[in-house]
Amino acid sequence: MYMLIPIFLYDFCVLQIYDVSTGQRILKLFEANKANNYRENRATFNPTDELVLNDGVLWDIRSGKSIHKFDKFNDNISGVFHPMGLEIIINSEVWDIRSYHLLHTVPALNQCQIRFNNRGDIIYAIYVMDEEMDDFKGRSPYSSTFRTFDSTDYSSIATMDVRSKSISDLCTDRSDCYLAVVENLNTELGTEEFVCKLYEVGKLRDEEDDQPEDDELDEVDDEDDDDEDLLNDFNDSNDDGMIDFYIERLQWM
Repeated sequence: MYMLIPIFLYDFCVLQIYDVSTGQRILKLFEANKANNYRENRATFNPTDELVLNDGVLWDIRSGKSIHKFDKFNDNISGVFHPMGLEIIINSEVWDIRSYHLLHTVPALNQCQIRFNNRGDIIYAIYVMDEEMDDFKGRSPYSSTFRTFDSTDYSSIATMDVRSKSISDLCTDRSDCYLAVVENLNTELGTEEFVCKLYEVGKLRDEEDDQPEDDELDEVDDEDDDDEDLLNDFNDSNDDGMIDFYIERLQWM
């Protein structure tokens, strides 16, 4: 198992790959004439761990050589592999990994960091705040939302507004039943704090569904009590107080 560490050196992004089991660096990848200098660069492996995408450049791990530099259409997002292994998504552009041709443009993904669920059929997208636009007037209406897309055709599924200042990151669990979202909130004292909220992914009830029985309501109350106990235990153990933890219900689809 390998670990990717992109390092910024003199405004260039140098990629170093380490063996997790030994802690030894096994590869260093960098070509100054191919650097894109994406502000939010994040190196990533392809599904077979044979290729690496770093700073908009595709690398072959076995040979240690660059394969292709993708055209740069934005300053922030460096791109990720599609779980199917045949496409690379850089900002709003979808590239064919075999021909390096542009396949699609998805305007809704513009300036978004994306995450796939573990099944690979859902895309979660969060808006990346530009430092120069980090004020109330310049803030995107999507800064406090995350959006979901069908990964097969990139069609939009839903938009969820968490009503915070911005979202820093998110991640799904292995079962794709829960979603952890790191949010940036404004406090009453005028300061900012980061909180990690755990959302439960579910489906909305149909309008014609019967109202829950009394027993069902009792079960819901018991679940809420369990969630509150978990929250208290977590916050009690979080001595630094830098990140609070919440549990909420996420209803979509």
